[in-house]
Amino acid sequence: MKYKITTKRTNKIPTYRVYFDDETGNILSITNREQSQFKNHFVVAIQEVEDFLLGTRNMLKHRVIFNVKEQQYQIVSNQDAIIVYADDLIFRLTTVPDAQIVVQQCLVDKKWKIFANDFTKESMKDVGARLEEVLFFSITEHGNPNIMYNHYYVSIKDLIEQDAVEFEFTSQEEHDPAQVSVYTNRKFNKYSHEVIDD
Repeated sequence: MKYKITTKRTNKIPTYRVYFDDETGNILSITNREQSQFKNHFVVAIQEVEDFLLGTRNMLKHRVIFNVKEQQYQIVSNQDAIIVYADDLIFRLTTVPDAQIVVQQCLVDKKWKIFANDFTKESMKDVGARLEEVLFFSITEHGNPNIMYNHYYVSIKDLIEQDAVEFEFTSQEEHDPAQVSVYTNRKFNKYSHEVIDD
């Protein structure tokens, strides 16, 4: 007598947890089990950490960063240079809907107000110390990033933790939206420059 045994086949890709130090980004452990002694982790498919599990890549020579543009943690080599594209260094803001970062030119208050939208704040609130990047905003002649009237450095961490970051106008041109453009080093995908006249 023959018996037919059926097995349940799953197409689920195995996942692993990457535990890391919040302050330094150093990798503490890569495992498929929960490690309650470690606080911070993120989950990846096995293909992303397979080389570490096989021993062909060394955890001590890599660290965890938070990629703001991709909105996720990733493992990078300590030796890797950061690739920066020219368009991301001098990115001109326009008015767009549903922007992640909004720069308001408040004419009555004579100040710039910079803030992150609620979705961006919520998605990044647990990143903590890994938010080490800084945004640089240049207030320039309209359409010309070579003539600068003002500039501001804004920590991404401040944008996530505060309602807004504000700066006073310091030049006469900032009072007239037709005379200025706003440029930034692009870390997010969607920015908006809005003029508030009331």
